[in-house]
Amino acid sequence: NAHDDQNNLRPLDLYHKALGKPRVVALGNLASKALAKFNIRHEVVSHPQYARRFRRYEIIDYASEIKLALDKD
Repeated sequence: NAHDDQNNLRPLDLYHKALGKPRVVALGNLASKALAKFNIRHEVVSHPQYARRFRRYEIIDYASEIKLALDKD
């Protein structure tokens, strides 16, 4: 999660750098906004809760969206 238990934003830039700056996919708009605050390049897909509630019969499509987002340049 981008925020800790007290709703404080975690130092995502430090985590990203420590992991070798991998490709990032934000799972939802709040995650995307948090990543943007640290200027971390990323792609966005819908939040998993949305997919589970409204696209539960399309789970393979959702997984494919995540894979496509990771494969973008």
